[in-house]
Amino acid sequence: MSISMNEPYTGPYNAYVILPNPELGNPQQINLRTAYKQTMDGKIHTNKKTSPTSKLVLTFNTLELTEIELFKHFYEDTLGKEIRYVDYDSLNWRVRIVMDSLTVTTERITCSYGMTVELSGVKV
Repeated sequence: MSISMNEPYTGPYNAYVILPNPELGNPQQINLRTAYKQTMDGKIHTNKKTSPTSKLVLTFNTLELTEIELFKHFYEDTLGKEIRYVDYDSLNWRVRIVMDSLTVTTERITCSYGMTVELSGVKV
């Protein structure tokens, strides 16, 4: 079971990364964007027709140093750009990596590395 990310979302890929074994849990949170508008007489109207975005938190606990370094380069190259994320169920997402969301941890006993990254986008 693995996930993949590639940039750009459409067309030939400039950057591509595959990471193994994401932690399964509840990584998805729906973010409904509600638009609030106030009329001249003071009434407030809401509009929920904007498309909902999802916040995806990906956690990996058993990565090697080379996989961490490859993802760091991918992170730097694609930060703020729209990318394709294919999850472990082969579902396609149009996402952006959230700025300052990458954290890397080190497990000294097993010499393995962990990583957490946050994505924001919609399922396509």
